[in-house]
Amino acid sequence: MNKMDSITGTNLGGCDDFCIRIDNEDCPFVVSSVMIFKDNLDIEVIKDQFRQLVIKFPRFKSVIYGGTFWSRYKWREINDFDVCDFIETRQLGIGDLEELKECAAKCISEKMDLDKSLWRAYAIYGLEGGKCSALVIKVHHCIGDGQGCMHALLGLMSDGHDQLLERIKFFKDKNYSLSSESKIQTSYFTYLTYLMGILCSFLFLIGYSLFFEPIKLLSTSLKRQNLKYVGNIKYTRKTLNWTEEIKTSDISFIRKAFGVSFNDVVVTIITRAIRAYFTEINYLLDKELLIFIPISMRVSTNLDCNNSAIVRFINVSLEEQTIKESVKHVHKRMNKLKQSSVSYLAYLFYEYWPIPGVYFRKMLHSMESIGHGVITNVPGPVRPLTFAGQKVAKFVAIPPQNCPGGLGIGVVSYAGKVTCSIYDDIMPQYPNISKRISELIFEEFEIYLKAAKKLD
Repeated sequence: MNKMDSITGTNLGGCDDFCIRIDNEDCPFVVSSVMIFKDNLDIEVIKDQFRQLVIKFPRFKSVIYGGTFWSRYKWREINDFDVCDFIETRQLGIGDLEELKECAAKCISEKMDLDKSLWRAYAIYGLEGGKCSALVIKVHHCIGDGQGCMHALLGLMSDGHDQLLERIKFFKDKNYSLSSESKIQTSYFTYLTYLMGILCSFLFLIGYSLFFEPIKLLSTSLKRQNLKYVGNIKYTRKTLNWTEEIKTSDISFIRKAFGVSFNDVVVTIITRAIRAYFTEINYLLDKELLIFIPISMRVSTNLDCNNSAIVRFINVSLEEQTIKESVKHVHKRMNKLKQSSVSYLAYLFYEYWPIPGVYFRKMLHSMESIGHGVITNVPGPVRPLTFAGQKVAKFVAIPPQNCPGGLGIGVVSYAGKVTCSIYDDIMPQYPNISKRISELIFEEFEIYLKAAKKLD
């Protein structure tokens, strides 16, 4: 977008608008990241970097307004916008990694004022005796999904734009990508989708009234038992941890050995680690894990910061399985998502639905609460990057939770290594949940790598 263009008065996209309407004050719907640096960041240079960001992506200097039952929210640029109002500093005491994680979790969990620009950055100092620093960035999901926010950040970093162009070539959308050039005339397409949206809205209202509530009542016995938050949600505290770095080449080796995809391996290892945790604390109550997984609908050439994904779910067995059985089980479940046209249709439905008020927030939150968590995989840069004049030593991505108690699990690759983050509520019945699951993920990875080497 040209820097002289203004987005004031522009409607949010259908999926962007949906992210506002689904927002849960108990689980801020934000996409977050943590970058760790071997040296201290200059706060003034950080501000300059974000000044470039808001020029390239006006959503970062805008607020939302409007939004009724019949119409979407709109963007309004702030005339006297100052990035200084959205960048804060934090000083660690002890300065170890555990304190950094606690500080980051607190920053991410802080509620955002929907009347202000919907992002925050926190420069954290005092790490490793004051030698190192970190930067926590959180962006409301209405601004962009994981890939969209990654595109925005990479555009600010040295070599970042070049790597984006390389990634267009490397990460081609293989499934459900929307064509960037439609053969249908725009006017006819818009008119058709509008009529379809009205029809779908009408059918949705009937379906909700006649079927959803009865099904909801009948399916109470099917709701999850594990990871249910018990207590006063208003006073919940969050916990954040991440795994040791795993070589991308090792995951690729496992993938080839078992004849499955990269994501199949990652989801298998994570779900087995969650099962191992429940078993370890003697609190395995469910037979299946229901995991929400974002399916990208982004065209490979789309570098915008917006939402171009639809969330689907998979059921993964928590029964005892051999290594081969667990990989095949997840592979089968994931293939159903890849081969289904539902994702494409659902994306069109949410993106072009003309009556956004039909999204009943309580109903959506009830549906979200059925799941145990979210797993999202964001492909990151293949080479190390520099931000604000300092080399990024580690990059961690954190998705939002689906509901109180639900796990937010982020998988991101950076410079040939993969890191998995675990974000959740602190719950007495689940001691050290984020730390222990992150440890178990690495342990499970080593088990699967060893098994893959035996097959080689």
